[in-house]
Amino acid sequence: MKKICAIAATVIALVLIAYLFFYIIYISNGGLFSNGTKYPYVFLDLDKYSVFHVIVNCVIVYIVFIGLGFLIQFLDNKLANENKNII
Repeated sequence: MKKICAIAATVIALVLIAYLFFYIIYISNGGLFSNGTKYPYVFLDLDKYSVFHVIVNCVIVYIVFIGLGFLIQFLDNKLANENKNII
């Protein structure tokens, strides 16, 4: 089970990194998102923030996602142990 969780966490991390590369390539080629801007989220706005600031923002979002993953895993383990005692 722990091996599956580690694989899932790795896949999610790779998806986030792949999305960042897609975003950079997409706006470099003049792509626009549905709201008519080249930035899908405010924290990715390169016209407003520096490249370093955008990278820091991405790292913060990445850490938040990792934290949410740990929280979900903790709650899942806690509920599984409680249900084991009931049955």
